[in-house]
Amino acid sequence: MNSYLFICNPVAKGGKTKNAPERIEKYLKSLDQEIDYSILVSEWAGHSLELARDNKNDFSTIVSGGGDGTINEIINGVGINSSTLIGSLPLGTGNDASRNLGTHGSLERALDIVLNGQAVNISAGKITGEGMIPEMSSIDEVGRYYINHTLSLFAGMVSHSSLTEARWIKSGFKYTWLAIKKAFKWNNLPGRVILDDQVLEYENLVLANIGLGENVGGGMKMFPGAIPFDNQEGFNVLLASEIGTFTILRLLSSIRSGKHVNHPKVSLISGVKHVEIDADQKMINDVESLYVMYTPFSIDFIPDAYSIIADPLFVEEQKNRKDLVD
Repeated sequence: MNSYLFICNPVAKGGKTKNAPERIEKYLKSLDQEIDYSILVSEWAGHSLELARDNKNDFSTIVSGGGDGTINEIINGVGINSSTLIGSLPLGTGNDASRNLGTHGSLERALDIVLNGQAVNISAGKITGEGMIPEMSSIDEVGRYYINHTLSLFAGMVSHSSLTEARWIKSGFKYTWLAIKKAFKWNNLPGRVILDDQVLEYENLVLANIGLGENVGGGMKMFPGAIPFDNQEGFNVLLASEIGTFTILRLLSSIRSGKHVNHPKVSLISGVKHVEIDADQKMINDVESLYVMYTPFSIDFIPDAYSIIADPLFVEEQKNRKDLVD
């Protein structure tokens, strides 16, 4: 019999979903089937990681009840190549990991998918390097895993500012608002990017984002067409360089639809297995709404790192879309 551990983050979405444990329990008890489950509530930053690590051998499935930061803690607690399945409930602000798995929507719909959905293999990025903050490490050699995105330079700065600014905005629009605000303060930043064996030097490196799924920032299609499951090919790397304030603002209006990749100063490179990012100025980076590193850092691609529950109809739709593109 399957067993489920729900780990809920009471401060996800600014605390607006702190009643999630009661809603989860009410829904599960309403079903005409016996379900073996437990619910735990995290009490501090990093606690979800500890709860997942301590309980991963006692449950067949561990379910994230929070946003992108919560599921990042849980995958790092479970660790790669584990027999433990992972589920995701969209209880955060952006919920991009859930969007990339088709579990975005109502809590009840996501619970139904967790109980009856399709297990798929997803790849991960392994972050290491000089810029890694040691206390944020989840693996022995000082590093961390992620399954959706890393946002660096301008995008990382914007995301980090969301911790202290525009707290009155409780939706994904917060990132757009802050990006507009920060664009007027952006200065040229020389940087270097290594993609596998290719070394790229820039006088003004604005974006250097490394993604596995399509969505970031509450549904913005930063990496259009990216499918996180059954990916053996590598990262999608988005680079934008030599652009000024008003070009940044124009790009913001097109990122939500994914049309930003058509700009001549934007490059989207697929199938990358190793990435290194450095800049003349130390910059904080967003790793699934967590801030675990500064530049410089390295990321390596790990195929089939986790087994995670997705919406079967969404999986089929995405696979058909990929076949049409190929």
